[in-house]
Amino acid sequence: MSSKWKEINSTIPFEYIVLEDSLIKQYDREARLSNLLGLFALLTLVISSLGLLGLSIFMAEGRKKEIGIRKVMGASSLSIVHQLTKDFLKPVIIANLLALPIGYYIMVSWLEQFANKVQMQVGFFFLTATIAILIAWLTVAIQSYKAASDNPVNSLKSE
Repeated sequence: MSSKWKEINSTIPFEYIVLEDSLIKQYDREARLSNLLGLFALLTLVISSLGLLGLSIFMAEGRKKEIGIRKVMGASSLSIVHQLTKDFLKPVIIANLLALPIGYYIMVSWLEQFANKVQMQVGFFFLTATIAILIAWLTVAIQSYKAASDNPVNSLKSE
């Protein structure tokens, strides 16, 4: 093959690549990018969950007397947990409503560069939003329940 190339054009050296090797390199790069993005997503999830945990602990400590008064007045622990968690879920839901269309657009744009076209499933984004809301709810509900189940006498002792 190189002899035919030299007959046609002897000034340019004969260099070739195998298409399969080129495709493997391209998809290796995408696999590494996917692993890196997955790692950053996990790191983001851990940091945001720790921040939400700290914020819920701070909120429960700040509202300890209010929770104690509600308990003395006859409120159940579940009603207190509901009251405290709904304040935290509103920003999480709003953030998901803003992030879902942006994430969908970015993913569709990224997938268009590949030869094999894949349709982006909308259910994947709703599953992600549901998991985010569930993590936020569990984090805040556990801390709220701990604060609501404490003896109200301990929180009202200093008054």
